[in-house]
Amino acid sequence: MDNSVFADTQTLAAALKLHAVLDAVCARVGDMALPQHAVLAGVAERDGGLSLKELRRRFGPLGDVECLVGSLEERELVERARNAGDRREFALRIVRKGAVQAEQVDEALACELIGPAKGLS
Repeated sequence: MDNSVFADTQTLAAALKLHAVLDAVCARVGDMALPQHAVLAGVAERDGGLSLKELRRRFGPLGDVECLVGSLEERELVERARNAGDRREFALRIVRKGAVQAEQVDEALACELIGPAKGLS
């Protein structure tokens, strides 16, 4: 038996399981999917916001960035504003409600990831 294939299969299975756990936490606490939270958290990290170009670069592998942004805008968690660095572009900025939501989900994700490890020390 080729151990490298077995290890890759185990790694993939572990990654899929972790994704499912994190996605469930996001759904339970933030009523959103993991990719939506990733975009929200990414926008929260930048005081000046993120351009759609930067969002596509950073979060493109998560899916349709415009759709993710649209769902966050509909829920009034983020807003579009003129990009101070390039007035032709818009920057996506987090609003207070979005910052609170991101913080709550981040805390729940941390508890989910760190909680089981407590018994190991």
